[in-house]
Amino acid sequence: MSGSDEDLLKSQFFYNYASEINSLIYQGKNRLYNKIKDLTTITMALIPIILALCYYSLDNLQFNSLLFPIGLTLTCLCLAVLAGFYILWDNKFEYNDPLALIQKYQSKSLSFITLKTASSLADVANINCEEHNKMGDQYQYMILFVGTGIIILLFTFWLAIINTIS
Repeated sequence: MSGSDEDLLKSQFFYNYASEINSLIYQGKNRLYNKIKDLTTITMALIPIILALCYYSLDNLQFNSLLFPIGLTLTCLCLAVLAGFYILWDNKFEYNDPLALIQKYQSKSLSFITLKTASSLADVANINCEEHNKMGDQYQYMILFVGTGIIILLFTFWLAIINTIS
């Protein structure tokens, strides 16, 4: 095997490796994007239900003491929705521009082109991985807001039961 054949095989290996990593990052980012979208939708559906419970408890049961915890619950859920919108709005995904690579390296050897493409793809994969990790961190804040809102809501129901019994 000559040196140029070995260089071509190495560059093809690096290209395939970088391409596979970038594909895995893209798939993971899509799964996370769908989770964020679903949690935002569920949280948006919970807000009017909690508002209706608030209206009912204040109108029919005269539980004015529940207004503050229900307000906290709604605040947490609204913050979660805003966080979800921010994450979905700030969603970025980098890619290689094939036309730029073709124009820049048209006269170079195949092994050189493949190696440069692999290098560019690896840079893009690193950028996409950083974006994916940032989305994951922001998603944890969103889950924290929703979890806090649900815990406060459960506490509110507990207070309502205690008020009803007494």
